Amino acid sequence: MNLLSQIALYYEIDKNKLYGRHHSAHLIQTAGLLRKYGCRKNVISAGLIHSIYDSNSVYKNKGVPKTDRKNIIDIANKEVEELVYYYSLLHALENYNYILSDTFPEQLISDLSDILVCDIIEQIIWCVEEKKFFTYQDAYDHLNKLFPVVSYCRENIKKDYHHYLHASLT
Repeated sequence: MNLLSQIALYYEIDKNKLYGRHHSAHLIQTAGLLRKYGCRKNVISAGLIHSIYDSNSVYKNKGVPKTDRKNIIDIANKEVEELVYYYSLLHALENYNYILSDTFPEQLISDLSDILVCDIIEQIIWCVEEKKFFTYQDAYDHLNKLFPVVSYCRENIKKDYHHYLHASLT
């Protein structure tokens, strides 16, 4: 049984659909992008569950309470859970400059940056390219918010980020 399925046994991940799909579909596609870009296994696993701690989910899921972190460590592992936990703290910030402080080691910054950027790229692929719910220009603010962390991403993630940023400006 895969990691996401194990978590879904205990927690509400897929209550409602948004833009024609369940939360788990977004999580699986984000992990797929991280795999495509050659990220480490733990980063891919974290991408597979990156937003399970979101207490204000646009999918209206209860998700996983942050008080249950130990359970997620037991299901995944400590590094995966830490990436997911830090993602949950960072993704809702107004800007990502905090992540670039000396508080975090560079590997953690790089891994979180890969997840943050792939999360948005995946949503653009689904909502703009596949379903045409939005335009590239509608995605500009989301892409621009990522700008401070993009330099920490893998080269092929940077390349795709810049492709979508350019598309949002035209």
